[in-house]
Amino acid sequence: MLLKPVNEYRAPRHTLEEDEFEDAKPAPIPTIALEWTEAIKSVDFVVVAPSTISILSESLPQQKIVGTIRVSYPQLYSDTEQSEQAEKDDYDEDEQLYSAIQEKVVKSKYPTTNIPIHLGQNGNSSAITVTLPHFANVITHGLVARKLVQILDPLVKKSWVTLAPCGLNNNQTLNKMVANSGENIKKHTELYDAIPTLKPPHFITGISASVVSQLNLVENPKLLALVLNSEGQSGFEKSDNDALVDAGVVLGDVLGLSDKNAYLKKISLAVRKFNGFSNSGMYV
Repeated sequence: MLLKPVNEYRAPRHTLEEDEFEDAKPAPIPTIALEWTEAIKSVDFVVVAPSTISILSESLPQQKIVGTIRVSYPQLYSDTEQSEQAEKDDYDEDEQLYSAIQEKVVKSKYPTTNIPIHLGQNGNSSAITVTLPHFANVITHGLVARKLVQILDPLVKKSWVTLAPCGLNNNQTLNKMVANSGENIKKHTELYDAIPTLKPPHFITGISASVVSQLNLVENPKLLALVLNSEGQSGFEKSDNDALVDAGVVLGDVLGLSDKNAYLKKISLAVRKFNGFSNSGMYV
């Protein structure tokens, strides 16, 4: 019989060489700017949604662009330009090729992004809508949310409404999180009490989570967060068809849409077109 010595610690699957961290750089910090093309003195609601569930925000009627959020990396590009100038002074063909590839990678990973801000007027109710993409640089979500809350919260008369995907494993399509908007929202929708409150271990991420976090720092925040049952990697979730329709019903009530049926029909057609009749996945 052959006896093998017992190791107190298991051998690691992967080993990281120290050389891998020598050229490592921290993620660049973006500059966030909000510019208005039309003066806004007050608004009833602000709706914030990630691009993965843009069906709900982009289907809202009578929207016009009233501003832009610009996400840029001026320091990153200035450093790139300085390194290019240094290489021109000391020309090397291989170095030039490597630098060109690196510059292309940087600009594709950290592009300058312009995000439109929409304003919709529905009867006596008005709503600003912002649909944000997924950012590779995670810190960008927090900085964008801080700028949004800083500029828009003083304008909000009724409530913020955020839409967020989440892997709900409780056989529910929709959950909610509320801060100081309960009684106000109840006036607009009879479905308020029927929507369960989000409970641990469920959580939200991305821009919606960042906005909720920033509103927690505001005195007397007003928030309704609708959490949709979804599946997939964070930032690239695919929301359940029923969750999208249910969220559309609640959102139409809350915003007081004059033609809610047309809004729901638009959502239903978009869901059938892009998500099919069912998106319950089977993994082999």
